[in-house]
Amino acid sequence: MSHRAVLKENQKELSKHRTFCGNIMLNIMLTLFLSSLLLACQTASPQEQRAQDYLDQIKELKIRLQKQIIKTKLSTSRQVTGVQSENSPREGFAELKKLENLRLPSTRFRRIQLNPSPQLDFRQFMSLSNCSLSRHIAFRNSPMGRMMLPSQELAYNHRFLKAAKECDDALEPRLKEKLEKVVNHKQDQWSSLKWNAVWGGTTIAKFFSQAGPRGYKIKPLDSQLESIFAWLADIHPSYKGDLSAELEHKLKQISSYVGGQILSNAYHYWLLLKQSRGDLIMIKDLSHILNQDETANKNRVRLCEKLGQSMALFIQEQNKISRAYQQLEALQNSFAGLVTLEQVYPTIELQEFIEQWLSLDHPNSIRKELKQLIKEQVGLWLYTKKNLACD
Repeated sequence: MSHRAVLKENQKELSKHRTFCGNIMLNIMLTLFLSSLLLACQTASPQEQRAQDYLDQIKELKIRLQKQIIKTKLSTSRQVTGVQSENSPREGFAELKKLENLRLPSTRFRRIQLNPSPQLDFRQFMSLSNCSLSRHIAFRNSPMGRMMLPSQELAYNHRFLKAAKECDDALEPRLKEKLEKVVNHKQDQWSSLKWNAVWGGTTIAKFFSQAGPRGYKIKPLDSQLESIFAWLADIHPSYKGDLSAELEHKLKQISSYVGGQILSNAYHYWLLLKQSRGDLIMIKDLSHILNQDETANKNRVRLCEKLGQSMALFIQEQNKISRAYQQLEALQNSFAGLVTLEQVYPTIELQEFIEQWLSLDHPNSIRKELKQLIKEQVGLWLYTKKNLACD
């Protein structure tokens, strides 16, 4: 074999070796990436970890109370069978929290399908050549006009209605009658146009998005945001000024992630109180049984210590729970005018989202249930503390 052939053979072997090593390195890097991704998904946030610690403390207190009752009189221990826990989930709190979908429905579920306006024929359109309305109609039928965003469509209809008033005196009777039908149709659809401009765009989706940057800290609603929402709810067809520019300016001022973080925070504490409720009711009932048994007095010191540890965790979270409730209430107040723009919601998906998260008075409102759970949780702790005669 010649020297050249040997060199060529060695190059082939070297190439195979490099490919093999490259594949190994690629597999190692891919494995490490997937492992880190899986670890990140499984790691609970500090907020979720505190919630899990609270639930664990409650369960431990319940078990201690059960054991203490069993050690007392047999007649008393039989009463434990009548005390049932309403919920004892096996999943961790972080896993339970992922079950709820807090996302605002996608665009197609948020927009109202509008009926087309009465059409002007070509002769009628040409009769408007001396009127500024013809320019607006021409733009609407252009490629750009057919691709208008919901906010742009609302601004276009505002310009159309304004121009129609200016052209009214210069039209022949038949055309004037036809134009009045178009104007009436657009005025009747104004609330739907406004709904689409607010709910059908990307601004509201970003506002309710929960995909905030890493380390994002929840921001409360400020007076500027509240005034923007009120302005959007009050836009009228006879609005004075350049609605197109002012509407886009207002929409750009709406912060991203604020609403989504408020909903996520409120849901976190709603779920925490919901999951702890059953065990706390059982703890209250068990403490009532112990309160009737004088032989359990000597062991109440340890029970009170455990009760104190559990209550301390609740007290640490109490201010945060109240703040989450207040922020949700402020959000609902800010959206009060926006959720009532239409009597009928575009889809059942959006209706359920609004009723649960944004409606002030609906029976399915999370806020109303959260308020009730907060009040009940405080009462259960105080009642248990009184039953165990803890200082």
